[in-house]
Amino acid sequence: MWESMNKLTLTKWLAPLCLVGFMAGCSDDDDDNNDVINDDNRQALQSLLDQKRIEGNVPGITLAIHQGGDILTVTSGQANTETGELFTPETRVKVGSITKTFTSIVVLQLIEEGKLSFDDTLDMYLPNRLENYNPEQQTIRKMLQHTSLICNFTDVPPFNWAADAQTDPEMIWAPDELINEVEPFFSEQCAEENTWLYSNTNYVILGEIIEFITGNSYEVEITHRIIDRLGLTNTIVPNNFQDIDHLHSRGYLNGTENIKNGKPEQTWTQTELEPLIDVSAVNQSFTWSSGSVLSTPTDIARWVDAVGSGDMLSEEMQAEYQTTVNTTVAGGGIYFYGLGVMNVPMWDAWGHGGGHPGFDCGLWHISTHDVGIAVCENRTLSSHMRSDNFIVHEILDILFPEEDYPPMPDDADASVAPKSSLGYKYY
Repeated sequence: MWESMNKLTLTKWLAPLCLVGFMAGCSDDDDDNNDVINDDNRQALQSLLDQKRIEGNVPGITLAIHQGGDILTVTSGQANTETGELFTPETRVKVGSITKTFTSIVVLQLIEEGKLSFDDTLDMYLPNRLENYNPEQQTIRKMLQHTSLICNFTDVPPFNWAADAQTDPEMIWAPDELINEVEPFFSEQCAEENTWLYSNTNYVILGEIIEFITGNSYEVEITHRIIDRLGLTNTIVPNNFQDIDHLHSRGYLNGTENIKNGKPEQTWTQTELEPLIDVSAVNQSFTWSSGSVLSTPTDIARWVDAVGSGDMLSEEMQAEYQTTVNTTVAGGGIYFYGLGVMNVPMWDAWGHGGGHPGFDCGLWHISTHDVGIAVCENRTLSSHMRSDNFIVHEILDILFPEEDYPPMPDDADASVAPKSSLGYKYY
């Protein structure tokens, strides 16, 4: 189990009673001295979200804080700028690569059940595929941990989601088509001399393996093993990817002029203040088992609680899950990656980030304080810089003013990490 996460185990039972905003009567009287679920914090967080939304040209932001059996939800702004519909705690968003936490847990459960092994290799399940990547050496563990060095299909040409958003946003991708995008390339072209490469391709492959092993669709396995089990009533895994726009808020992109002008890398101000374009129609099939889940901060905060409290895995497998490697973000030492989970030591946090065209989300459990934080916004910067992590740092300052939580490196300098690095591009 993650350190200091035992207090959150009541969340999945009490959460439905405390869903709307701040509600008294849901707190643990034995933990009053460390309670972050209070009206002062709610007001401060509301002011922060309102400020960030206006300053950053973000239509809407939604936040959930979990501690013990208590839930605090704060929303700011609009889910739909055309109709004026406001964000509520029940408004779903595309949580992007937080989907990987669902995929990895199911893979680890299959290993526990003896249906898979960490040492099983890619060629056992996708024969005659990805020959340029030595498939006989690509193990389940490497794909879970992003050490396979298989190229990321959202980074290689000619794949361009920003262009597709304007030309053929409703295109439906088959998983094999996503894998085909990286077939012509080699690890050396994508990872250069690095030993770690964040790649959506790994998790699409794992989704195909889940289906091969179980004989069920990816959607059925995630729904049965996780969503139904935990009662995540606002969480959906799309199955046919058709006519699903009504299931989530609208999502927006700005900074597209930079792409057209051949200047994808801009400063925060240059991209944030450009006009918003509705990219809600971009089909989630282009990320499938690496990033297609729809959910709310309240649901995913309950999810991180269940994972952290050891409800989903045995103690031995939980230890494997949290065995991390250093990543290449900002020169290393910022993010560490386990088997589908991120660790940020400077925040004492475990979780994952996620983005999808029009949406950015961050999901973190702060181990020291046994508090879960989930925050999402319905805006993406075309430069792929992550603004939700910028918000998380200031949320921590409000919740734990006695602590000294440093900002993410890109808070001060957005050029610290390349756009394809973990934490700055999840698509």
